[in-house]
Amino acid sequence: HILMDGWCLAIIFRDLVHMYRQLRGGGAIGLEPTVPYSRYIQWLDTKDAGVALDYWREYLRGYDRPMQLPAAGGEGDGYILQEHRVAFSQDVTADIVEAARRQGVTVNILMQCVWAVLLHKLTHAGDIVFGEVVSGRPPEIDGIERIIGLFINTVPVRITVDPAQSFTQLLAEAYRKATKSKEHEFVSLAEIQAVSSLKTNLMDHIMVFDNYPVVVKRESFDFAGEMGFIVKNFKSVEQSNYHLNVVVALGSQLLVKFNFNRRRYQEAAIESLAGYLRDIVETVAADIDVSIENISITLDLREADSQVLAADEGDFAF
Repeated sequence: HILMDGWCLAIIFRDLVHMYRQLRGGGAIGLEPTVPYSRYIQWLDTKDAGVALDYWREYLRGYDRPMQLPAAGGEGDGYILQEHRVAFSQDVTADIVEAARRQGVTVNILMQCVWAVLLHKLTHAGDIVFGEVVSGRPPEIDGIERIIGLFINTVPVRITVDPAQSFTQLLAEAYRKATKSKEHEFVSLAEIQAVSSLKTNLMDHIMVFDNYPVVVKRESFDFAGEMGFIVKNFKSVEQSNYHLNVVVALGSQLLVKFNFNRRRYQEAAIESLAGYLRDIVETVAADIDVSIENISITLDLREADSQVLAADEGDFAF
């Protein structure tokens, strides 16, 4: 991330394949003209950081008690990355996509609301804040999708959950806030934390919606014939400084990955979170207008020491 973000991988790989194909064919290397990163710097110079910080200060006003996922105990300091996945059927995925379309929101916003409801059900807290990783590529810059550089940022998402409201009402309010926040997401997380009352304790986990282009489409190149090789699989490993990263990816099936620090969270606890998430997604897929108080999750109390339990004072224990 010193040089670039995940979005750039597709651009670089396509250029690499293009040059390889040209060289293999004995031709000269020719690439499309690049869009310089300086365009983005110039755009930043036109933004009023003071106005943006005032927005975030007001956005977070009154949030002085963090909604945290407490550590599970564990095996000491350090970071051991582990992943747990939950995949939804194509039918449930299609229902979620259609529900988001009908409500005029993105699947990203819908899943943020699902996550907020999950945290509300577990903690009984109505004021939920977690981090969101944003692409940070302003659409008003021509060619922004082709620029190599670092654009991503992490910003807070604040969702107020009222049990008396419907899920569609929650969606509408979350979308309204997200639309406004998008205008100010260029401000660094450090600056946002500085204007909040909680500072670096503002949030302890993040949610990511993977929306950058696929690195390569096999049908785009005759690898075996023209290139002399076939790319069978791509794999990337990412680790943030947060002990829990909830990563949502949308393809033919909706996939949610829990990337977590095994030194902080027990696998059984993460599996429970994944199960609760499945309960809520399937409920919403069946009835997008369901009342939040009628959304239930199946708590398994048989192994209380390693399962997520509702607790007092807005926390939950593992």
